[in-house]
Amino acid sequence: MKKFTSKTQKVGELGENLAVKYLKNKGFSIIERNFTFQGGEIDIIAEQNNTLFFVEVKTRNYKNTPLDKISEYKPEENVTPKKRERFEKTVALYEGSHDVEKYESIKLVCMAVYISGKDVRVDMIDF
Repeated sequence: MKKFTSKTQKVGELGENLAVKYLKNKGFSIIERNFTFQGGEIDIIAEQNNTLFFVEVKTRNYKNTPLDKISEYKPEENVTPKKRERFEKTVALYEGSHDVEKYESIKLVCMAVYISGKDVRVDMIDF
């Protein structure tokens, strides 16, 4: 696991940990975290029901603003075309170096993690 130092990195790590917890609670098995290859990264690789999931996590910390009072956060808006291209390239590199043919399907998803004090909401959105 990486060691993060900036506030943004710490929030990102917290979001990834919360996303993993969410996935496990929904019956997913976590295969790998923070897979990096040739400058790209996949935050979480998980499986469920013979489907392989490649997950990009985006986290927002709203301090103490109630989650029902925040404007809707759209994580895909923070995934620029360049970031998405790098993500897809890293997925392809992973597929080329791992046995993924055993899965019936592969999904690329973005998980939005909203944090407000002790309240947390997690949404999973298909890329």
